[in-house]
Amino acid sequence: MIRSMTGFGKAEKNSGDISVAVEISSVNGRFLDLKMKTPRYLNEFEPEIRKIAQKYTTRGRVSMNVNVERITVSDSSVTIDFDLAKAYLEAAGKLAEDHGIESGVDAKSLLTLPDVIVRGESEFDNELLLPVLKEAIETAFKAHTVMRENEGEAIGADMKSRLATIENVVVDIDARAPEAVSANAERLRSKIEKLLGKENFDENRFTMELSLYADRVDITEEIVRLKSHCNQFSAELTGKKSSGKRLSFLLQEMNREANTIASKSSNADIAQLVVTIKEELEKLREQADNVE
Repeated sequence: MIRSMTGFGKAEKNSGDISVAVEISSVNGRFLDLKMKTPRYLNEFEPEIRKIAQKYTTRGRVSMNVNVERITVSDSSVTIDFDLAKAYLEAAGKLAEDHGIESGVDAKSLLTLPDVIVRGESEFDNELLLPVLKEAIETAFKAHTVMRENEGEAIGADMKSRLATIENVVVDIDARAPEAVSANAERLRSKIEKLLGKENFDENRFTMELSLYADRVDITEEIVRLKSHCNQFSAELTGKKSSGKRLSFLLQEMNREANTIASKSSNADIAQLVVTIKEELEKLREQADNVE
């Protein structure tokens, strides 16, 4: 199964007086890089949150935003951070004085600044909060996974189509390889005969040199390995859980074999077919970068 590294999921769970909202988004990344934006009092739960994240994803840059609120807000659950409000006020006053402008900061404006109003964070019962938090995160990750699997299905279909193109081209190269060696041998014979004359042409020496030449330009092993890599790539695409790293490695090996075929063969048709393979490999590499 192919899973994209790009996805989004959200969930909201309520229990008693507690409401937990979670949003998760992710983009491509070589490793799992989880960034969490949570209230400070949830820091103690970070190991458990990371454990949940690792259950659902193994690669990518994942951003998680967690918001915890009380469903019923009482006067006692809302406080003001007066020290922070004073710091904002002093900063605004200094800015206005330095630049000769009016600060225009009033009480209403101060209350809208970040973290000035504190909504009873310390009053949450951790024993009640943790189960709701876990459920919300799990639900958000499940939605996130569904989106990644849907996108992965489209990626997989495209990759299978491109792989089929490569496999067909390899078969074509395999069929042309003997003809290319034979044609080169005839051209070589013709050039030597023109240079030396037919009466001075040494058939035995030519046969020996041709044998060495044929061995140097033989691409049988490269074709066999390229076909094997294609089979492994196909198996990875249809496996229970595909690995983007594994797919990228196989593409590197396929590209290596294609380059060797191009360097060994002087046949123009085979060279053009290799170009087609490399074009498809590049598009497959771009897709593999999206796979978890």
